[in-house]
Parts: sequence; structure tokens; C-alpha cells
Amino acid sequence: MIYRSFDGGNNWDTLVVKYQNSTSVITNIFIHPVDTNIIIVGGIRLGTLIRSTDGGMHWEDVLKLPYNLILAGETLIGDVNNSEVIYAADLNSSSIFRSTNRGASWVQISTINNEVCTLTMLPNSTTIFAGCLGGFIYRSTDSGHTWQQITLLMTTFNFEAEIPRIIFSHRHPLIGYAAVTIFNKDSKPRGGIYKTIDGGNSWYLSGFADTSIWSLALCTKGELDELFIGGYTENFSRKPYLPGQGIVSLTRDGGITWERTDNSIKWTDTIYRNVWMMKFFDNKLSSSNHLYMATEAGFFVRDSPNSTYNSINQLSDGLMKCTAMLKNGKLIVKLPDHISPISGLKIQLYTLLGEKILDENLNNTFEFPVMYLQSSIYICQFISERTQQQLLLISQ
Repeated sequence: MIYRSFDGGNNWDTLVVKYQNSTSVITNIFIHPVDTNIIIVGGIRLGTLIRSTDGGMHWEDVLKLPYNLILAGETLIGDVNNSEVIYAADLNSSSIFRSTNRGASWVQISTINNEVCTLTMLPNSTTIFAGCLGGFIYRSTDSGHTWQQITLLMTTFNFEAEIPRIIFSHRHPLIGYAAVTIFNKDSKPRGGIYKTIDGGNSWYLSGFADTSIWSLALCTKGELDELFIGGYTENFSRKPYLPGQGIVSLTRDGGITWERTDNSIKWTDTIYRNVWMMKFFDNKLSSSNHLYMATEAGFFVRDSPNSTYNSINQLSDGLMKCTAMLKNGKLIVKLPDHISPISGLKIQLYTLLGEKILDENLNNTFEFPVMYLQSSIYICQFISERTQQQLLLISQ
């Protein structure tokens, strides 16, 4: 059964989807971005991919295999360059399938040497990332035909973790995030949010260490990315639960600081609070973004007006035009010629792991000593009462 709403979630009707047995679980619903009457559904124990061309009134099998097709996390995605092309990944066979006719027919194009839990495509690119069981990330630079292991985010080697979601910023495509889910509370290091700032070549722990995270949602507001995360736990029959139950948090500074928002949610259940999916919907008519969240404890929506985040052309303090560099043991700041130092403007410097190196007010001083820095990448952040800006710096 699929539930459908035409008014932003206030009212719902149902669509009947055929399935092979009574324990089938729908994990992926793909609505075509050009022809929204085309809907493709996949899941666990569904056995096949199911497609509708009339908005869900009638369905047909479009990918039948000799074995049970399993779509674990978000593994049904559209090509960012061609709306005719859709990709699907099967956990059972580790196979990648592609359709070039909006899901009407499919062919297998490759196999990954690991069980695939999620797929995502780098914006404006032919690069696809696959998050896999055990915390492995694979990358294809030729639209899914060949794959290379990029990193292992876990060190347990016991496959008691998986990567159910990877997402990249459309504003800054080199910046991406991966959620790591864990299934054994005794294995460490484990879980959390990992981040890349070089297009997926390298990843580092950004937050929520030793915590089970399942879902991610990223929204660009003006010049800022707002990232939401949702937690996961299991084994409800015994305590303590895996850390992750009911977690809903957001960051507006790339993972340096996090704001817990789950305490404001009116949960309908005190235990089953796994956050299975988060999606932003941009309502251009009302100039607002809505974050929709599907959980075992209900379906939720969060309204967040875009007007809170002005574009850089509307910022009177000119903060987004500040620059900085590391040179000869100093952090050197440069402001635009047409503005003067702003009262209350602060500058901060962090390592990639979140260690604060510098936290100073920026008045008439434009050089700050930061001796003994290793050759690495650091995050410089300007903060004013209106907004904030992040810069990625490399120490020479």
C-alpha cells in the first residue's frame, strides 16, 4: 500500500501495489521529475521493480529477475544529466541496473564487490557513489559501468554497519555527507556523520560519533546549506538500545555545531522513532521549504521560510565577500575595500575534526598568529549577527 497526498500531507488516499508476499516492504518510491505520472517502486521482498504510468492506478513489473530483488536504502535514483535515465542497485546480487526510457525496461551494467545500500550522483557529473555494507564507499566515474573502492568508514570489518544515505551539496558539489548505521553497540569506532570536502576522495568524521544514523536531507538557502539527520536503533526487545533512537538534528555550519530538534517533535510513540526518510520540498508559490520526515512514530513536516536566509546580494554587512589565508604561521584576513570592520564580527578557525584553534573578534586586527599548524586543511568561519561564512584553508 502507498499513501498519497495532494495537499502537502494534510489529507491522504491510498494506492494498492501488488507484491509477492505479505511481508513486502516498500523502501523506494521514484517519481519521474518530468512526467510525474510515472512512478517506480522497489523494496524488500517485493521481488521486482514495479512501474505505473498513470499516477499509481495501474502497475506492471519492469525488472523481473531469477532471484529476489532487494532495494535496501535509497537505491533508485535519476541521472542528474538526463531525465530519461534511471539507476537501481540490488543488495542481493550487488548489481547496478540502468533504464534509458524512464524505467520501462532495464539492463544490468555492472556489479560491485559489496552489497549496495544506497546510490547518489554527484551534481553536474557522471560520477556515482555507492554506500555499502560494512561502511564501504565505492565510486564510478563513468555513469556506473566500472567501480573503485574509495574508503572504508568503519574499522570493525564485521559488516555490522552500513551506509544507507550519501548526499552532496548542489551549491558546493565538492562537499558531501554520508550516514553510517550500526547494528552492534559493542563495535567501535562506529556510526556517525562523515563529510567530504574534495568530492568524495577522502572522508572524515564530522559528528555524532558512535551513533547510528540512517537518513539525511540537505537544503540550500541563499549561500548556506542546511543539513538534517535522522537516527536509527534496533533490538527494541532489550535495553540499552543502540544510540540513535529518535535523533533529529540540523547543522547550518557544515557539521561544526549541531542543533537538536527532536525535543520539539510531537512523537506519537515513545519507542519506535527510527527516521527512515527525509526529503525537502521547495514550495516556490509560498517561498518556503518544507522538510518531510517519515518515521515509525508518524509522518511529520517542518516549515522553514526561505526569507530567514537572504542571498549575498541582500546582505548589507558584505560578510560573504570576506577572505582569509594561512601564511607564515598567521591567519590573514582581507575585507572588501568598500566595507569597514563590522562591530561584533567574529572569526574562528577549526580543524576538520572540529577542534577550535582560534576564536577572536574582528575589529581593526587582520592578522592572527596560529603557530605550529601541520600541513592540512582547516575551516575558517566568519560570524556576524546576520549570517556566517565558511572557508576551506590549506596550511602550507
